[in-house]
Amino acid sequence: MSIFVSADTLIVGHTVQVTAVPTDAEGIPLVGHTTTYASSNSAIASVSSAGLVTGVTPGTVTITGMADSLSVQATIVILPHGPTLLWSAVSVGEGHTCGVVETGGAYCWGVGGDGSLGIGGPASRNAPAAVTGGLRFVSVSAGESSTCGVTESGSAYCWGDADIGSDSVGASYAPVLVAGGHLFTAVSVGNGLACGLVANGNAYCWGNGADGGLGNGSRNSSVIPVQVAGGLTFATVTVGDDYACGVTTAQIAYCWGTNVNGNLGIGPSLALALVPVPVSGGLLFSALSAAAHAVCGLTLAGDAYCWGYNIQGQLGNGTTASSPVPVPVTGGLKFTAITAGFGETCALTLAGEAYCWGGYGDPLAIPGDGSNVGGTSAPALVGGNLHFISIGAGFLFACGSTADETAYCWGQNNTGVLGDGGNEQVGLLPIKVISP
Repeated sequence: MSIFVSADTLIVGHTVQVTAVPTDAEGIPLVGHTTTYASSNSAIASVSSAGLVTGVTPGTVTITGMADSLSVQATIVILPHGPTLLWSAVSVGEGHTCGVVETGGAYCWGVGGDGSLGIGGPASRNAPAAVTGGLRFVSVSAGESSTCGVTESGSAYCWGDADIGSDSVGASYAPVLVAGGHLFTAVSVGNGLACGLVANGNAYCWGNGADGGLGNGSRNSSVIPVQVAGGLTFATVTVGDDYACGVTTAQIAYCWGTNVNGNLGIGPSLALALVPVPVSGGLLFSALSAAAHAVCGLTLAGDAYCWGYNIQGQLGNGTTASSPVPVPVTGGLKFTAITAGFGETCALTLAGEAYCWGGYGDPLAIPGDGSNVGGTSAPALVGGNLHFISIGAGFLFACGSTADETAYCWGQNNTGVLGDGGNEQVGLLPIKVISP
């Protein structure tokens, strides 16, 4: 008999689903058996007949699933509510989210087996958990399986994927100081690759450089940041899957690394670029955001353009045809911020309204507009009458923070990425992230 639980911790007053499945000796599920559940201490946590566990008071409880003579157990720690967190900003990775609160502390939630939560171990969390070490951050960037942050002094720390840590021995479950002694103004993380900016606008990258992602003219990897070639002065930098892009102080967009999905925006002529190359079209950009295989950016006028992989409509141009050069997002909306995720994209208007698109053809994709119709290849207004100051898109979910420093998430939640302390299967509308 086997048992599944979406998180091994639970906040008082919230719920988590436990599912026990009777199996034979070879692990094949048995049919025709009724499963019942019991709590070792209902004063700590109760459990319904369907396996829904509700935290009552702090402590540790064992939930037993039973079917005939078979039984299996799961241990869940019930945590108390902590102080209310006020979020300065949130950053969304593929399966986890991290944010910085007004006191400078960093918190993460979602999938953490790869160390990307930075909480000292490989556990996942369905509510914000403090990043270990007591560092005070001004910003964080969540990637595919890792996270980096910039402290108040400008030092960069990373946790998770070994490629961007201080060595390549294995994943780090706590923040590790990035080597090299550079002081950064911003960092961005992708898949085993990170880049950052220093005060004079020089860009440095570290991690997996096999496809030219370091931008220094080689295909070597480095755990120590190396300067991006070309003598360019960048205002922003953003990292995807084995590639990166940046906007210079002259508002020109450049990309480097792999171009397998047209994500460099330079047309299909090159398989990769070892040094920065200008994005086609002659557009001037104020911001860029790179995802796994697609990039979106905003022009100086607030128009959104995207390029790269588009099988889920993440380019937002009303189709699912990929494009190796920038194409305009349909709808004629003007945006002030944009974030490309893993199959979806979100953006904010001047009024702080959030629009999302992507996930087209995936019945599990939730645009956050209150519907459950799957994804969309054109911008859809996120419901709830909320006004955001920051936003991030992940894999089938998104999160944002409002002007009153409250964080909300919406979309799929089977791995606890909504941060609401439970395991609601979906958030059709934004759900408030709870305090730990």
